[in-house]
Amino acid sequence: MMETALGPRDDGDPLGALLGRTRAAALGLLAQQLTTTDIARELEISKSSAS
Repeated sequence: MMETALGPRDDGDPLGALLGRTRAAALGLLAQQLTTTDIARELEISKSSAS
């Protein structure tokens, strides 16, 4: 399993396969009370991509 900024790459992740790894990771972060800036920083993506 390869480690990436989004966590370990798990090709057996059905949600990641359906939505894409970044969107699946963003959904996982929604359980926390985070701003768009926090999500962008956590996923190492731009704020516009996180919004």
